[in-house]
Amino acid sequence: MNPKDVEMMVEEFFHGQYKLDRYLGTGAFANVYLVKHRYLNDLVAMKINREPFSKLSLWKRELSI
Repeated sequence: MNPKDVEMMVEEFFHGQYKLDRYLGTGAFANVYLVKHRYLNDLVAMKINREPFSKLSLWKRELSI
């Protein structure tokens, strides 16, 4: 997912309360971004899954077999 898409998703999902600051890194299932609360100025790390949850569930099921 490109940075503009991530930024739009974060702002839309949290009703404009958070603004994407920067990319922090990648884990096994998600990318991690630093986001800032627009009014409180709090910085938090936000994980955004790279795959839809339905695909992750399928992967977990296959792994357990």
